[in-house]
Amino acid sequence: MSAPAIATSATAAANAADWAELARRSKAAARRRSFLLHAFLLVCSLPVIVPYLWLLTLAGIAVSSTSIYFFSGAMGLGEYFEVHHPEKLARLRRAIERHELTVIIGWSFFPLAPTDLISYVCGALRVNYTRFLVGILVGEGAVCALYIWGAHWLL
Repeated sequence: MSAPAIATSATAAANAADWAELARRSKAAARRRSFLLHAFLLVCSLPVIVPYLWLLTLAGIAVSSTSIYFFSGAMGLGEYFEVHHPEKLARLRRAIERHELTVIIGWSFFPLAPTDLISYVCGALRVNYTRFLVGILVGEGAVCALYIWGAHWLL
């Protein structure tokens, strides 16, 4: 390659790098403006969105908990719990038999306890489905309401 061709290639590469940098900076500036616009629209629409968000959350919780409840028998979780954790299962079974709704509400309200686990256990123990669903929706609904309206209040 001749010297002018190398110089032209180097200039073209420098120009391409400049254009790439300009495009990157323009994209970043557009993102910042776009984020501010979206944040403003979100904050202005919160009074309208929050109740619907809570209802959609409850619908999602109902669907996921119901599917876990009914498929726990098909997955053989009852037998698994009987073999691997018989003493814990017996203790949980006694607690659920004595205070069925209270245990389900308390478990699903506590943020660090996995709600899926109580759904598995209730499905494996064949807890009354209506009581199970009411307990899940009351416990999770209260926690989600605290999260959603608490965040709304903080904004």
